[in-house]
Amino acid sequence: MSVLSIKFQLFIATSVWVNFFTFGLWLGSPTVVIPQLRREANTTAVVSDEMESWLSSVVGYAGLPWAVIFPLCMRRYGRKFPFIFASACALTSFIVYCSSSTAIQILAAEIIEGVIFASNSTVSMLVITEYTSPRHRGLFLTLKAASMNIAICIANAIGTFFHWKKIPILGTVCAVYSFSAIFWPESPYWLASKGRFAECMASHRWLKGTGDEAEKELKDLIQAQIEYQESHTNQHVLLKIHSTILKISPFIFKTCDMHGTFLFFGISFSICIYLFYAFLPETKDKTLQEIENCFKDNSEKGDIYMTPFPSAQLLTASKKDFTALYFSLKGLSLSEYYT
Repeated sequence: MSVLSIKFQLFIATSVWVNFFTFGLWLGSPTVVIPQLRREANTTAVVSDEMESWLSSVVGYAGLPWAVIFPLCMRRYGRKFPFIFASACALTSFIVYCSSSTAIQILAAEIIEGVIFASNSTVSMLVITEYTSPRHRGLFLTLKAASMNIAICIANAIGTFFHWKKIPILGTVCAVYSFSAIFWPESPYWLASKGRFAECMASHRWLKGTGDEAEKELKDLIQAQIEYQESHTNQHVLLKIHSTILKISPFIFKTCDMHGTFLFFGISFSICIYLFYAFLPETKDKTLQEIENCFKDNSEKGDIYMTPFPSAQLLTASKKDFTALYFSLKGLSLSEYYT
């Protein structure tokens, strides 16, 4: 891979890191903003305990609808437009934040910031995985989490030594940089899924160069999309799992009490970890197409996966096996969330 291709990938990755950084500024700001507001007003009534809890949590609630909207938008409009939209919302939220003087106004700004919360969980993750090479993907994904944690520390440091409005000023500068996404090409994976193979090749070569590995990845991507047949997995099963767990959650609390509930959480979480380790294939240095092929029915090719049992037994895993595993793990994770 050429140095130029790495620079292009860094150019895109930094925009994603900046979005995580701006979200980290939001996460860290309530800790220092609320005490300053109370100190300036010389009373705790300016930010009630209830308002304090909302200022610390409303971003998550505001992002829930967008967590559904963004995947639908990405399927129809690609990755570039939703990312630019999220960056525009981030800029708007920081401008409102910087202009705020009351807790209600700050709350309104945080509701807008909920778009970034959803974007980081959907759009940004897909941008990193589709726009970067397998060799650097793990590093880039690690740095996006690190940038958010660093931003939390910076927000606390700014609020400790300076006025809290310095935080949205820094966030505004970062949000402006995120608009560099205007100069991105569209995702080659999305272009291939739409049958726009000429644009896909141009985008892929702009991002990853024309080396042997990149050309092999491009060839596999186009070939797979030509042969692709959409899966018809019954997603209603997932909704039934949601509904069932919501229904039995009060019974679990009543029967097991708080200690039993946490014990249930620990056991189910341990089962999830083991099942992931036992059945999911390694993804390091693999292209997205190679990872996808791991979940397809490759019985004709004789693909096998090593399990961590002491006997080192070899199992042939089909797509149906992974579908069953997915819903099992999803059910366990949902039970952890609701309890």
